[in-house]
Parts: sequence; structure tokens; C-alpha cells
Amino acid sequence: MSRPKKQRAKAAASAPLPTHSPDGVDLTLIRWMLSLTPAERLEVLQRHVQAVLEIRAQTAQADFLAILRTLREHGVDFIVVGGVSAVLQGAPVTTFDLDVVHARDPENVERLSNALEVLSVSRPSSPGHQLLMTKFGPLDLLGMIGKDRAYADLFPHSVEMQMQPGFHVRVLDLATLIETKQETAGEKDHAVLPILRRTLGEKQRGRSG
Repeated sequence: MSRPKKQRAKAAASAPLPTHSPDGVDLTLIRWMLSLTPAERLEVLQRHVQAVLEIRAQTAQADFLAILRTLREHGVDFIVVGGVSAVLQGAPVTTFDLDVVHARDPENVERLSNALEVLSVSRPSSPGHQLLMTKFGPLDLLGMIGKDRAYADLFPHSVEMQMQPGFHVRVLDLATLIETKQETAGEKDHAVLPILRRTLGEKQRGRSG
């Protein structure tokens, strides 16, 4: 005889959650990342990157927070995308550079140039894609991502996240990040997409729970 519906629902709610998804993604790690604040997630990433750099005997720093703060202090209009965006939203992935899409109007490019001088980088030579090495680590400046999505296209699909009191950055939302990676997916993107999708599912499940 089957149990009443309420008893079945209660049993399902108390059942242990799976530790891996059918496609092999570590859900325990995702849930742990989602329990952290954005700043704590970024710290986890930076510690991992720094450890790898030390193993490789490289002297480069990995202080993405310092790069973000410098850009904000100079009033640069930008959106964090790529791996750092994913990490800030709880995805347990690793990236070795900070990707940002910046507004390309002349005023913002001038503010960006001033910020890059503080970061010990020469003025940007073009408004498009540039991978730069700052004194705080790699910074990937992007004019567009996905299928020609520029700053204005991405802005409605971004959210402000608090890194520290009084310090916020604009981050591309996870659903749109997944869409842009699907549009131009390379081998690296195909490897990370299952993790991003599972992280988005866990976030949505947490909101509905």
C-alpha cells in the first residue's frame, strides 16, 4: 500500500541530496560555493590561482579584487564576464584572468585609460579585445562577447554584487553567461558549460525551496 501524498513529500524533502549530477558535476562543491558571499568566492579563486602560479614558479600576482577596485575608483563602466563572473555567482570553476566588457564611448575609454595607467599598463591601443598584464594580474578587455553582444546589450542582463561594504561591481547574470558561451562555444566552454548549468539549477532550486 502506498504512503499518503504528504508522507511521500516529507520523505522526499528529508532524503539526502545527490553529491553528483548525472553528467558528473560535483553538486556538493557547487552548494558549498553558493553558501559563500561573492567576495569569499573570489578569494577561493584567487588562492587557487596563486597556488598554481607558485607551483609554476611564476611571480605574477592574482588579485582580481584590486583590479576591480581600480576600475571602479576611476568610474569605468564595465561588466564582469567569463570565469570570474561564474565564480562570483557560485560556480566552482577556475580562471587565470579577469574578463570584462567595457563601454566603448570616448568618455569611458578615457576613464579606462586612466585606470590602466594606475594598473601599470599602457593606454589601450584599440576598443576591442585586448589581453593585458597588470601589476595585479591578467586583465582581458573585451568589446563584445558571444554573437556581438556589447556593453549596452549585456547591461540589462547584469546584476550588481557587493564585494565589500560600499564596493559593488556589475556582473553578467549566470543565465546570459551560459547563452554567450553556447553561442561561440569552444572546447574549453564545452567543458565548463555543464558546471554552469548545474550551478544555475542549484541557485534556482534554492530560491524556490
